[in-house]
Amino acid sequence: MYVVRNLFIISILFLAFASVSWPDSKSAFEALKQGDKESAYREFRSLAEEGNIDAQIILGRMYVDGNFVTRDCAKGIEWLKKAAEQNDVNAQMTFASVLLNGDCGERDYAGAAEWYTRAAKQGSVDAQYELGEIYSNPQNKLRDFVVAASWYRRAAKRGHVYAQTSLGTLYAEGQGVSCDYRKAVEWYSKAALHEYYEAQRLLGIMYSEGRGVPKNDKKAVSLFRKSANQDYHKAQYLLGCMYGAGKGVSLDYVMAYMWFTLAYKNGFNPAMVARNALIDKMTQKDIDKAEGLAESWRPPGKTIYTFDRKE
Repeated sequence: MYVVRNLFIISILFLAFASVSWPDSKSAFEALKQGDKESAYREFRSLAEEGNIDAQIILGRMYVDGNFVTRDCAKGIEWLKKAAEQNDVNAQMTFASVLLNGDCGERDYAGAAEWYTRAAKQGSVDAQYELGEIYSNPQNKLRDFVVAASWYRRAAKRGHVYAQTSLGTLYAEGQGVSCDYRKAVEWYSKAALHEYYEAQRLLGIMYSEGRGVPKNDKKAVSLFRKSANQDYHKAQYLLGCMYGAGKGVSLDYVMAYMWFTLAYKNGFNPAMVARNALIDKMTQKDIDKAEGLAESWRPPGKTIYTFDRKE
């Protein structure tokens, strides 16, 4: 049972060690596969004390997460910081994420920013993006949209789709940069080319409202559909709105009802209100058909990016 409960952490540990080969690591791997927590801890502890950065990261995460050992945040932080102080990007990123997520108490935005900055200066594009997130977070006293835009831009220019989308939103809202819908469209478009569901949705909104591009409801529907087909609730809702209003597509309450139902099932509550508003306009036969379509609907392809359905 212990092995089953820890399949996730074991897979993460294997990934962490995928690019290294230590003479003494074989026994540590075997202990992990067997679920032998005492031996796994002993082996990684030994490697960590010898100065191996990857082992220090793993040992730190073990303590922070309470995997294979009794949870001890103080020891976890100690090992993660020891690894990060050796100027290792992966260690810096791991330590920063623990501070940012508040894995050992309150979120430490300043601490996380410090370690992400160290990693970013070494060229980590993910760290550059995370700094953009930190400095644009309204819960963070360090919030500075100008700084956020600067870090997003660095990551965006290197092809980071989340950074491209976030930078596009700063341009669309005029935060940290001058409001520029064309630049917003430019950055959304770059991310949408990589099938990023949120960029597709936001670009669709730009086309539906004619901001930065000529108004084009058909193009908006196409983008909403691409995003909705990744089972993204917000795009499913917008696609339902387009069908319900007959914008970019023929007016079709059955399809609108179906997309609203899917969005609601995925946790987007406004979709229920929109769906209920259609009931008086539909026959029971149409409602049954729409519910049947929603029940049988499956994403036509795999979702490339993950998202929080409650966001």
